[in-house]
Parts: sequence; structure tokens; C-alpha cells
Amino acid sequence: MLKAHENGMTTGDYVFYTIDMLPDEEIIDPESVWKGNDGRDAEAREAFESVFHVSITLSLLLANLTGPV
Repeated sequence: MLKAHENGMTTGDYVFYTIDMLPDEEIIDPESVWKGNDGRDAEAREAFESVFHVSITLSLLLANLTGPV
């Protein structure tokens, strides 16, 4: 996302999607999606305003896939 931001691709003309498949016990911290240890958190936060982020637990996914048809 930082490269997209550097190339001017996070100004509203593009939308980016990310998907996390989480184990049941894991809860995602919203900041963990964009926060890093590289000193560019402010840029990353701005870049991730163009991201549609989806998180789903494996049990929820499997429950919806294994039901009656």
C-alpha cells in the first residue's frame, strides 16, 4: 500500500481489497493492518483509507459452507 500511495493511487480512483482468514481465537486489531515498525505509520494509515478490509474466522466460513443446500 505504501507503493500505491507513493504512486498516487490512494486518492480515490482505486480501491484495494484485503482479506484475512483468522483462526477462531484470534481477534484482529484494526491498527495491525497498517501499522509497521518502519517509521511510516502515518503514510500507511493514509494509504489504507483506500482499502476495503475483510476479516473472517475459519469456523464462520466453514459453518456457512457446510450447511444444507
